Amino acid sequence: MRAMLLAMLLIFAAALAALAQAPGTVKTNPKDGLNYVWIPPGTFMMGCSPGDNECSGDEKPAHQVTITRGFWIGQTPVTVGAYKRFVAASGRQMPDAPGFNSGWVNDPMPIVNVDWNDATAFCGWAGGRLPTEAEWEYAARAGSTEARYGPIDEVAWYSNNSGRKTHEVAQKRANGFGLFDITGER
Repeated sequence: MRAMLLAMLLIFAAALAALAQAPGTVKTNPKDGLNYVWIPPGTFMMGCSPGDNECSGDEKPAHQVTITRGFWIGQTPVTVGAYKRFVAASGRQMPDAPGFNSGWVNDPMPIVNVDWNDATAFCGWAGGRLPTEAEWEYAARAGSTEARYGPIDEVAWYSNNSGRKTHEVAQKRANGFGLFDITGER
């Protein structure tokens, strides 16, 4: 009986070890070469944060949402370099290059000019899927109840600090889960 109990405890401990991931654990996906961060399950208020004057109507009223299962999400937006890997493996075409990255020469820049179908295909090829709106907001908030997880100039590129150009990913401060460039600004 004691041996059986010990064996059951070891199996249980092994199962817990396999399931448990520390929030912010980072793993590299060998297919796309990008880093992904573990986001644990939890509950948050989705929608407009108290005192945020930049909310649109579809962000109100704020409401409680529970994410019941943890998930992996890209630590940065998909880069040009990662998208090139996808194109090479899938036979698809690169989208039209923007003027700020003519010829797609700057691989650490975020990929742009992709539509929902392209994004879905990339995610499937990389072994994942697009996050739901709730998963994305939960990951972006990283436990914060504020509109932003820090002063805007420290956490995001936007019209007043970007020189009106796009920048390489991961140049600003990460949020509490270790995600970069997740604050969308108008």
